[in-house]
Amino acid sequence: GVAEAQAAFEAMRYRDAVKAGWHEFQTARDTYREVMGGDANCTRALLVRFIETQTLLMSVFAPHTAEHLWSDVLKRQGSVTSARFPVAGPVDNLVLARLAFIKALLHEIHKQLEKMKKKGGEQPTRVYVYWSPEYLPWQKAVLRVLREVHAANGGDLSSAVNALKADPEVKTNAKVAMPFGMSVVQLAKENGPAALADEPAFDEGQILAELREYMAKATGLEVVSYAANAPDIVVPEKSTAPARALPGSPTIAIV
Repeated sequence: GVAEAQAAFEAMRYRDAVKAGWHEFQTARDTYREVMGGDANCTRALLVRFIETQTLLMSVFAPHTAEHLWSDVLKRQGSVTSARFPVAGPVDNLVLARLAFIKALLHEIHKQLEKMKKKGGEQPTRVYVYWSPEYLPWQKAVLRVLREVHAANGGDLSSAVNALKADPEVKTNAKVAMPFGMSVVQLAKENGPAALADEPAFDEGQILAELREYMAKATGLEVVSYAANAPDIVVPEKSTAPARALPGSPTIAIV
């Protein structure tokens, strides 16, 4: 993004500047177009802002192309070389979390499809996605302990294992609680303290419904989603997927 490109420029890490200002921007654009279902559904103002920002970021490396885009395409006054460097706005971590949720889910579907392809058999046509609207009581206990450790140690979770072992409520479910706790610790390292919340960061059912067509196009499968505790849930024979679903970590069954 912009902040990463600026930091790379200031440190004279020009390869990283190209990566952030060109490659990652292009990836973000492609993802946006795919999610929106094509150019016709994209927001013009956002696309113009994208072109303007990337033109400014890449003007150092491609000044002639940048000047053409700035003057002839965007119809901006003056030279691109005189324009101010773009300023990054606040990061919407919720949007990033939603995107990461869908990307991880698609990755898991493709991984399982690849395994099924190697085994042979009939071509699958449908994927069931099971999402959990809330944590179980023992999971909330684990998250409570981790938040306490995080607060008491300035964000350091290195003592989390001992704290979990010492908590009476966690002890009664130690066999499943400890692996769950360690997975949350890893998520907190990657995504920050928001991973320790005992409520889902967003409505997973809503985003699955909104992006059903996009996921179907990306996987070649019909996509059907259920809350793991839904009374009308449909589960393929012998599948244990609903029982393994956690907030932020949906499970799937492909048939």
